[in-house]
Amino acid sequence: MSTTQDPDDDGGINLADLWSATKDNLDRIHDDPVKTGELANEFIPKLAEAVHDGGASKTEAEPLIKQFARNASIKKSVLDNQFEDEIDKLDESSVVGNVGNPSGPDESIVHVLNSDLRHLTIYMPTDASAESRYYWEFQHDVEFETETEHLSTDSFCQKYHEATGGERNVVNPSGLDGSWTDYIRNLIAGLRESDKTSVVPVEGVRTQAVEDLKNTIENKPATTNLKDSAQQYRPFLVAEDADEVQVPSAIIERVISDFDGVDYNDLQIELDKLGHRSGNVRSTQVGPGVNVRLWRLDREWLDIDFEEGDEEDGETNGDDQ
Repeated sequence: MSTTQDPDDDGGINLADLWSATKDNLDRIHDDPVKTGELANEFIPKLAEAVHDGGASKTEAEPLIKQFARNASIKKSVLDNQFEDEIDKLDESSVVGNVGNPSGPDESIVHVLNSDLRHLTIYMPTDASAESRYYWEFQHDVEFETETEHLSTDSFCQKYHEATGGERNVVNPSGLDGSWTDYIRNLIAGLRESDKTSVVPVEGVRTQAVEDLKNTIENKPATTNLKDSAQQYRPFLVAEDADEVQVPSAIIERVISDFDGVDYNDLQIELDKLGHRSGNVRSTQVGPGVNVRLWRLDREWLDIDFEEGDEEDGETNGDDQ
């Protein structure tokens, strides 16, 4: 059983032919787990080779991995990891770029990091759901910023190459004890303990929005009357000793209107990361044809006063998001 196909005229791997042969083999083995695993071990390396050699992109490979996972009843995450491992293996012997003044085969990116790195500045956002940014400063006036690009050797080497104006190249590492991702994360952890690194806190807009939301909610006493809550923009409690505070979405809208870079989803994600949401947003009726959406938040996060509300009529509600 083989997925190998005749090469294209340029010697590359034809993805259509590769998938056609692979799909035929999958149909023949009828979910045999052993044979399916063997086929994956043929198909994924071929796919990685096509991407690494430039005959295809990861965007083109993605749906094929997804189709293989679905047809073979294998978790896609397993195949994704195998694919990335194969790319890493191929990267070990690749060279990024071949113009200008190459730094030479002995000067890998690892060597450059160890010998040429002058300073690393980590801009660490206060937003729990935002990525840190890394500003790398090397000798020869080579400076650039990454967010997650340094976790890939290809992307990191390309960043270095572009920062030199295309004049200096670095070689992807070989012989690492473990993956490149583990190596670079351990390197950064070590650098943070040295005088080569500065960590700069950066207040994010989501942090500001969460703080404004907290202040706004705490500004008015909570009520057990849902209609009062909706009409007076006050936090709602189903009972005085309730563990969660329900907040009309109109309050949320007022808060996020002050922040161009924050929408509903952004605020929900930030609150989730911080552990402040107690459940999904719910929609409930407060009168004939009048609905209100309520954000459910952990009461321990909020310091709110309480004001007794009149007993309410029944309500219709449901979890939304």
